[in-house]
Amino acid sequence: MGAAREEDRCYGLSMRLRVLMASFISALALGAAGVTGACGSGDEEAALTPDNDGAVPGSDADPAAAETSTTPLDGATGDGSSSPTCAGKAGAAGARTVKMTSGGIERTFNLHVPANYDPSKRTPLVLLFHGYTMDAASIAKASHFNETADKRGLIVAYPEGTGAGFNAGDCCGTASSNKVDDLGFTRDILAKLDTEYCVDEKRVFSTGFSNGGFFSYLLACQLSDKIAAIGSVSGTIGLDPAACKPKRPVPVLHIHGTGDAIVPFLGGGFGNNRSVAVTVDTFKTGNACATGDGKVVFTKGDVECKSWAPCTAGADVQLCTVAAGGHQWPGGDLLPYGGSPSTNLIASEALADFFEAHPMK
Repeated sequence: MGAAREEDRCYGLSMRLRVLMASFISALALGAAGVTGACGSGDEEAALTPDNDGAVPGSDADPAAAETSTTPLDGATGDGSSSPTCAGKAGAAGARTVKMTSGGIERTFNLHVPANYDPSKRTPLVLLFHGYTMDAASIAKASHFNETADKRGLIVAYPEGTGAGFNAGDCCGTASSNKVDDLGFTRDILAKLDTEYCVDEKRVFSTGFSNGGFFSYLLACQLSDKIAAIGSVSGTIGLDPAACKPKRPVPVLHIHGTGDAIVPFLGGGFGNNRSVAVTVDTFKTGNACATGDGKVVFTKGDVECKSWAPCTAGADVQLCTVAAGGHQWPGGDLLPYGGSPSTNLIASEALADFFEAHPMK
């Protein structure tokens, strides 16, 4: 985002038997116990090395790490292998740009699938939306999220906005003023990927920087049937909190610098944005989280992270603040929007930790 306006358990015995029987029947029908998909590679991307100094929320230094569910997700067996529904999904590993028609116009997104992707196992998917005036390639580079995806075994998609942004309600640019259907675009991305890849529908997540953070909040409010949890870096909620009515509680991790001049921590700025407090309180209240000042779960240098829990359905709300931090992606490359990225928090790793601990329930 530039100087222009920036916004946006155990299975019961019966269930185990059903899964085993389904797998047995499928094996008889297919003459094989598993499905092998194509594993070619797309254009290779330049390697980026993230700053891994220090612990991050969800690491051994964070109690939240112990909360990660070990219960098999719907459609998966105890060893993580997929149900027969993934048969025939032969999407390849590697990096490529995907073109599609959505809302009557041509749209694109960049796709990164780790080399160790296994088409027979349900795989988490992260949608990472860029900031206003940025593009898919620039947020991938700045965030170093491909490296996180490769380590964690995540598929990551970087949607491309129109007019350099996404329609996140109040934010941003022509995407907002022209009422571009980016919600529909997101549904279309998910549908397309589901036809090609063994995506775990219980572990589809959204995050973004600035306008992309705004848009992730819109998805939490309006696409909670598809999005398990969200994370926002330097982006607040872009619609009236009273209009945010998700079908289920959505876990949220918000990361923000207190010195952000583009999307100010206390609200206002170029787009008269809502404050971080209003944004986080919307989900603390909506998720019926514990009241009070929250529990400090991580602190290092200029970074402090708090968690409000327990919440309904385990939909925790966490806030990481960077003291005097600007409009940046912590742990990432320097962005030209004021301040410098903190090295005391690796945002991409923190987000991945949070997502791993919060599948859809």
